[in-house]
Amino acid sequence: SSVKLSASLLVCRPALNAFQVLMVQRHAKARFMANFHVFPGGIVEDSDSSPVWDTILKGEALKIKGTSRTSKIAAARELFEEANILLSTPLVHLDPRNDQMRVDIQKNASLFPSLYQHYSAYPDISQLHEYQRWITPKQEKYRYDTSFFCVALDEVSATQSKIDGQEITQLDWLSPKEALISYHEEKLLLAPPTFLMLCELARFNTIDELIEDCKKGKDMTPQEPIIKVDEQNMIVALIGDELNGGNPGVKKRVWAEKKENGWGRWKAQGLGSHADTP
Repeated sequence: SSVKLSASLLVCRPALNAFQVLMVQRHAKARFMANFHVFPGGIVEDSDSSPVWDTILKGEALKIKGTSRTSKIAAARELFEEANILLSTPLVHLDPRNDQMRVDIQKNASLFPSLYQHYSAYPDISQLHEYQRWITPKQEKYRYDTSFFCVALDEVSATQSKIDGQEITQLDWLSPKEALISYHEEKLLLAPPTFLMLCELARFNTIDELIEDCKKGKDMTPQEPIIKVDEQNMIVALIGDELNGGNPGVKKRVWAEKKENGWGRWKAQGLGSHADTP
């Protein structure tokens, strides 16, 4: 199956003694990852690379070109479509009377630039920091090459968040630790990349620490796992695992045990102390 380019955003906001990340729950009828909690995101559309962005972007954002620009604009658009948060400079207070604009953009992505023209603003995509890149395993029917970006949000934009009721049925601001606790208590579903990114985020105490780490530059070599299922376990082997190009005996994986009603919770091995299951 063909692999579609997509983009996703880890949206963080300050919280008491910590920070929270925005998670959205996908619709029960979604064709991909139904009911799962994910970071907002979706497929890159042709209009995300439209030349009109050259007339809208300013400053550092204008200097970003090529696939990086296109993916970051797609991530910003999906965030608006799914969570009603508009990344904008200057900061825009969305007029509730413009809710129809959101519905129109969900149907036609090429209308997204006109939203910024309407508000005389632009998305400062230079504040979107590269985080990770994942390619859906070959065993899956729908496959995506997803770039994940990280952005720190101010309180005002965060308070405008609301679900669209179409793709997304729930919207949660959770500290990474809270999200992982809820996951282990079986209150939400996570795919392996989301699980591992939350483990990674949980290492940081503040947004500033996280963004400083992002600014050092991240390895955006795509991670393409291989899935192996036997009677007892589902193994998702990352690159370098013995099942995915690595030497015999090397384990870099997450796995889940088979239960009566499906699969248990993900456990990690060989992926660093922040992720590995004791």
